[in-house]
Formats: sequence, C-alpha cells, structure tokens
Amino acid sequence: MIKYYFTFIVILQVTLTANGQEKILSTKGNEKLTIRANKPDKIENGYYTNGELNWRIKILEGTTIDDADYWNNLSDKGYKEIKKTSPLINTNRSHLIGFKFNNQNSFTVSFNPMPENKITLKEHERSFLDVLNKSLSQIKGARFEQSQSNLKLGNFNFYRIKIEGYNAQNQLVLSQIYYNSIIGDKLFSSLITYNESEKGKSMEDNFISSWN
Repeated sequence: MIKYYFTFIVILQVTLTANGQEKILSTKGNEKLTIRANKPDKIENGYYTNGELNWRIKILEGTTIDDADYWNNLSDKGYKEIKKTSPLINTNRSHLIGFKFNNQNSFTVSFNPMPENKITLKEHERSFLDVLNKSLSQIKGARFEQSQSNLKLGNFNFYRIKIEGYNAQNQLVLSQIYYNSIIGDKLFSSLITYNESEKGKSMEDNFISSWN
C-alpha cells in the first residue's frame, strides 16, 4: 500500500508541475552531452546546467540520469486525478533533469509556466498541500508524517514539504521532500524520494548547495 501511495504521489507531482525530449543517459563525470537542442541546457563534467535559470547542479556519482519518458508517462496517468483537485495546478510539465541511485532513491526537477491567473507562492503551497492531503486520505493501512518550512536558496524563496510514510508495522518505508519556488512566471519544482537516509541526505544537500 505504501508503494502504491508513493507511485500515486509521484504521478501527482509530475502532473502538478509535460513534455521532455531527453534520452536515457549515464554519467561518470566527464561526458559533454546536450540534452535538449532547443534549450540552453547541457551536461558537462558531471554537472547539469540550465541557462535560462543560470542554475547548475552536480550529477551525483553512482546515479543514472532518468529517461524523461518515465516522468511523462506518470504525468499522463495523473491528469484524471489532478482534474479532481485544484484548478491552480498546472498540468504542463517541462522536465529539466532527473537522476537516481535506483527507483526508490531519486531526484527530479521541472520548470513550468504558471497558470494565467497569477498566484503567490503561499497560494500555491496551500493548493499543493490540498492535493497531497487528499491523496494521503485515500491510503489505508499506513501512517504519514508531514512537515513544512520556508527558506531562501540563492535569490529565491522556496517552500519545503517533507512526507514520511510508515506501514502497518510502524516501519518507515519511504520519504519524499518537495522544494517549490515561483521564479519569474514559472514554477520551479524538485522532488527527492528515498528509502535510504544517507542517499536522501546526499541528494538534498546537493540540491541546496546548487544554489550557493
């Protein structure tokens, strides 16, 4: 049931925030690869760089760069669910980068146009939490703990949401951390999923340091 929950939440996450053109890639830290010809994005010397954001993040050693089709397929599956929730959520997801140690320990980022009706980061946070809480309420035989905080990374304000999922035996099964920010007229959204705390910490520390 927990696995179903996290699959469902990932579907909602990629739908919340749809089309990418990246291919499956792996890195040893020394390749030079262009992942989208029509965008100022590149992977070089073990780093992903987005020219539009002037943002760079390290591709962690031991990870594989995700196939964007994986996230797009989840997005397609999530459209029906998202229509049941808030109209403030954008269903046009533009995948930037994703990499993973394995399917249970992964990191992904998207950068998407906001709805025409302008909303604040706080309004988006409320809407996002509404989607998550409605999703949580559908899962039986599991317990979830949630924490929220606000912080500034680089020049941008983010809200952070952490969810921990426990099974019927009260064992922590999986955790997810969301970082969302409105940058210009777009939503920057990242998702860290993990069931190994060291890998989760390394992915979150790597994300935070990318804004320094």
